[in-house]
Amino acid sequence: MENPYLVEPAKTGRSSCKLCKTPIAKDQLRFGTYLELMGHGSYAYRCLKCVTAKVASNVVTRVGSPESVSGYDTLSAADQTAFLAAFATAPDPKEAKAAAAAEAQKKAAEEKKAAAAKARAGKAKARGKAKAQAKAAAKARPKAKGKAAPVRK
Repeated sequence: MENPYLVEPAKTGRSSCKLCKTPIAKDQLRFGTYLELMGHGSYAYRCLKCVTAKVASNVVTRVGSPESVSGYDTLSAADQTAFLAAFATAPDPKEAKAAAAAEAQKKAAEEKKAAAAKARAGKAKARGKAKAQAKAAAKARPKAKGKAAPVRK
């Protein structure tokens, strides 16, 4: 394959970034690297914030410049500027991985907090339901009328 790289707006919102694992929204720019596994070719996509200095240097080595990446010519002027800016400010791979890990950890903490809140709400609902059932059972019990008869021997 001549050009193993591709830049394009995401066609759907189903792809996710290879590095930070977040979904890439529809029409958001994504950068793809062509991979061939077991005779089948596919692109592994990254969001532009996850393009690292190593990836940028590989692009320069293999195709010459970011402007030579497939799909660059079809982008709007604003998208071309954003793509070139991502390559110009590409962080060191270790920094990008650390940032992606921190973002994933933050997301996991938010999900854990939401799950805990949901569990608390579920417990409160269960307590309320149990209280209502106990009240209904107490109402259903027959009440004794008058005084109890004395026990004779």
